[in-house]
Amino acid sequence: MNKVKHALFAAALFCLGGCVPTHSFLTPDVGATVNPAQGMAVKVGTVRDLRQFEATPRNPSRPSLEDKEDINNPTVVARAIGRKRDGFGEAFGDVQLPQGMTVAGLFRDAATVAFRRAGYRVLTTDDPGYAEAPAVDLQILEYWNWCSPGALRGSLESRTEVRISAPLPGWENGVSLKGYAIVYSGTFLESDWQDIVNRGMADFQNNLQTQLRKRP
Repeated sequence: MNKVKHALFAAALFCLGGCVPTHSFLTPDVGATVNPAQGMAVKVGTVRDLRQFEATPRNPSRPSLEDKEDINNPTVVARAIGRKRDGFGEAFGDVQLPQGMTVAGLFRDAATVAFRRAGYRVLTTDDPGYAEAPAVDLQILEYWNWCSPGALRGSLESRTEVRISAPLPGWENGVSLKGYAIVYSGTFLESDWQDIVNRGMADFQNNLQTQLRKRP
């Protein structure tokens, strides 16, 4: 009986860590790089956040929000990137981007860095030739960070899928690029949530860079 009580107590602490706030405001690290002086010039065109939110999903990997009414609020949905759960699997808090940021803007920056690292010149509105540069368009199909409880150990996971259309051979009709990361631990603090969002974004960017470099 004591073992059962200890396991339940450990589960109750999981994802809470004793001091994790109900709401977190995190900024995934997309890195930085210098725009190449040479290479094909492109621009990031439209970025559409097509994620589907659910009121009370059974699977924690499905996007949801603490306030169910917010799933119909585009302003809130645009900043939501994850959901917290207690040791018994009950959702209790949101993970959001800070004020002024959106998931669409986040992936615009992430794609810009990945394309530049792969040797492309990604132009901005202030650059000469921006208007004529071919556009890279993004559709965010999936991006979520979530917590899965366990009696003694659980996990934090991050999953991404973005469909990218670009003026490149084989990319004209869109290519799906994914990212994934997982961290196992007994409890998770704010720093662990920051770690998982950084790992997930890095995996997506690395996969994008790899596919771009495979082009002839």
